[in-house]
Amino acid sequence: MRGLDLSIAPGEVVGLVGDNGAGKSTAMRIASGLVFPSEGRAALFGIPAHEPRARVDLGVVPESARLADRLSPRALVARMAALSGRGDVDEVLHKTGLVELADRRLGQLSKGYRQRVLWACALVHKPRLLLLDEPFSGLDRHSREALAKEVQRRVADGCAVLATSHRHEDLEALGARLVPLVDGRAS
Repeated sequence: MRGLDLSIAPGEVVGLVGDNGAGKSTAMRIASGLVFPSEGRAALFGIPAHEPRARVDLGVVPESARLADRLSPRALVARMAALSGRGDVDEVLHKTGLVELADRRLGQLSKGYRQRVLWACALVHKPRLLLLDEPFSGLDRHSREALAKEVQRRVADGCAVLATSHRHEDLEALGARLVPLVDGRAS
C-alpha cells in the first residue's frame, strides 16, 4: 500500500474497487490488524489495528477462509457470539438464510452457504465496523440482495463499512463511496 488514507464515519460505506493485485485485500488485512503496514499506521476507533481491543467491535467477511468442517453453522456462529459476549445466534442465522442448514456440518455445505456462514460470524455480535473483502463471492443473486439489505440496515444504525470488490455493482448495491485502487494507491 502506498499513500492510502481512509477515514470511515459511523453510518458510512467505503468501497475499494480495483483489479486483481490492486491492493484491496492487503488493505483489508492491514485494517483488520493481521498485517502491519510497511509505513504509516492503521487504527480502528483510535486504537492501533493490531491491538486485540481494537478488534472487539469489528466484523470481518474475508475473501476466503478455512472453516472447521466438522462444526455446524450454529456451533461456529455461537462460538463467535461467545467470544464477543453478545449476539443472537438464531436471529443472525435467520438473516443470513441459514436456518434450514444450521445443524449440518460445514463440510457438507456449498461454497455459497459457507460464504453465508462467514457473514453470520461477522454480523452476530453487531459490530461497529464491518470489513467485507469480496463479500459476495460465490453468492447467488438472491443472497447478494438479501445481504446487501442487511448491510444497509446496519449502516442505518450507525455501523461503518469498508468493502472491496473488483465489481462496481457489488459496491454500489451497498451504497458505497467508491475509492479506486491501482497498484496499492488510491487513484
